[in-house]
This record gives sequence, C-alpha cells and structure tokens, in this order.
Amino acid sequence: MGKAMIQNYLAKRYNTGNVGKEVFMKRRGYLKRALAMGLTAGMLFAGTLEMSMGYVTVQAAITDGKVLVDGLDRSPGYYILPDSSDVELSGDTVASLSDSQRQMAINEIYARHGRKFVIPEVQDYFNEKAWYLGSVSADSFDVNVFSSIEETNIEKLARELHYLLPGSNLRYVTDGEVAALTKEEQQLAVNEIYARRGRKFDMKEYQDYFDSQSWYYGTIAPADFDEGVFNDYEDSNINKLVSAMDNGNYAKGTGDTGPGIYTDFSGEYHLYTQSKEVIVQLDVYGDLSPADASAGTECGTVEISCHYMDGGRSYMNGYFTKDSGNNYVLAGRGMNGITIAVGQDNITLGRSKSINGTYQKE
Repeated sequence: MGKAMIQNYLAKRYNTGNVGKEVFMKRRGYLKRALAMGLTAGMLFAGTLEMSMGYVTVQAAITDGKVLVDGLDRSPGYYILPDSSDVELSGDTVASLSDSQRQMAINEIYARHGRKFVIPEVQDYFNEKAWYLGSVSADSFDVNVFSSIEETNIEKLARELHYLLPGSNLRYVTDGEVAALTKEEQQLAVNEIYARRGRKFDMKEYQDYFDSQSWYYGTIAPADFDEGVFNDYEDSNINKLVSAMDNGNYAKGTGDTGPGIYTDFSGEYHLYTQSKEVIVQLDVYGDLSPADASAGTECGTVEISCHYMDGGRSYMNGYFTKDSGNNYVLAGRGMNGITIAVGQDNITLGRSKSINGTYQKE
C-alpha cells in the first residue's frame, strides 16, 4: 500500500471527531511517566520494530529487517563493503547497492562487532563467514562500540531504506523537518518510530504499509508493546510530532514555544550531499511582512540551483506563498508544491525527493 492510501485513510480518520486529540493527550501523559506499557487496540498510534542504531543499548536493530540474503556471495571471506568500518562511504558506493545489499551491509558492520541476529537466515549467512565471531545477543548489543565512521556509514546506508524521517531513533529531528510534513505524514512519522521497534499494528492500513517496507520486522503485539524501550531521541521526537498535530501549529521555529514568525529570512541557503550542492536564494518582498500575510499570499521570490559532482547543473526559479506560521509553498517551473519551513538561520525543504533537507544560511 502506498503513502497516498495512508494519507487518504488518515484524512478520513481526522474527520471523525476528537479521536486523534484524545490519543495525543494520552501520549503526552505517557511521556510524563517513567515507563509506559503500550497502546490499546483502537488508537491512532501503531507501530514499532526491534532496531538499534541509537546511541544507547536497545533490544535489537535495523539489522533485523526482512531484506535477506538472496543473491549474495556466500563464500567464507566475502564482505559486501570490505572497508565500511574504516572508510566513509561515498554517495556513489551507496547508490550502487541493491536494497538487499544495503540492508546486509548494515548487518555486516554490526557483525564485525560480534552481534547475533534475530532472523535465522541472517544468522546463517554470517555463520558462514570465516571472519565472523557472534558472541553478543541482539538484546544486549551496545552500539556505543561503533566508531564515528561506522555510525556515519550506517546512517548513509539506512537513509536509502525509505524512511519518512531518517534516523529519528538516533537524533533529535528539527522543528523544520516536522513543519515540512503534513499532519498525516506527522502521524505516519510517529508510527515509523514505533515500527522500528517491532510493534505490530491493529489498523490494517498501517500494518500493510509497514509490511511493504524492507526494514520492518514486526514481532510485538500492540497489547504487549512496552514504550519503555524508547530512547531519549525517540521519546522527544514522538512528543514533538504529537504536539505539532495536537496544536495544529506547524511553525514553532526553534524551541517548544517558538520565536514567532520570521519576517526577514532573505538570503542564500546551502545543502551539501555526496553527489551535489544545492543553493536556495530567497528574497522576501520589502513591501509585505510575512507576519501579516494571509494564507496564499505571495511573499517573495526563490531561485534553486543544483551543482552536481559530475559537472552537471540545474536551475529553477519562481516565488513562494504563505501557508501558515513559518511555512511557505513554492510555485514555478519544476518546483510547484515544494514546501519551505523557515527556522533560525535555516530552512527545510519538503515534498521533493531530490532536494529535501535542512539548508543552512550562508
């Protein structure tokens, strides 16, 4: 099932009264207590998978996703990425891997540190490797053993595995990232955090969606799920997403109370990736304050240029209109519908697979 079906389902659900808000209030209560014992069957929140990749010891890892070993070299000395513990991976290297190879390349980094695996086929694959010595169970593995290079490579490999908010279990997501999502996407991002921890879903729409994700391995019934497994990043990010949905405020800026509406964010913003540099030039009209603009009002012009490492370039220009708070929507050739969430010295672009991300002001 695609994201559109999820969004259509959630749109209908939000029109059924106060169901969502009641759940949000319950969730807020969960975060105030020391330990939570899971969610009831009828709630909007549903999701979680046994995964680690955080900076604390957790029950299991992204390594236990269901992309398995078909087609991989089974010879004793084989590595998918021989240098992934010593050399930072290039974007081209990551892009050249299949989903199965990316998943198992993450596993390979864990396996080098002796981690055992939940899925028998994955464990069998590493048992065949002459270099593997599995001695650490999944529920006691501590990712603090990873070097900074290994952490970076795991994040790069995982980013290719189709997450709405990549790494939301190992970092604090920004207000701009949250603001760039629709309410339906914010809900799905909450579910994604649960899904990483192995939680199953009562709602068929959610279960079908996460079953379609290569990293998902749902093993925990909703009634048995314990929210105490969440680390500080996950709890904070769930709370941030829930607050955004509950308050209907997509423009908190930096901090929980927000700095109000940014009125002069003209300037040049940059995003650097392995394959390209993207530059966004925003110019706010001098005769109209964005703070006073109503939804749909044109507030300024935008230029976007991409400089690719292979020498290629692309260029787009147009204008941006007010959505709400610090959120704007772009219009123009090649950029219709792209969203911008304005933060303090940064912007976050959404709704565009090729240039999504948080840009820093130069």
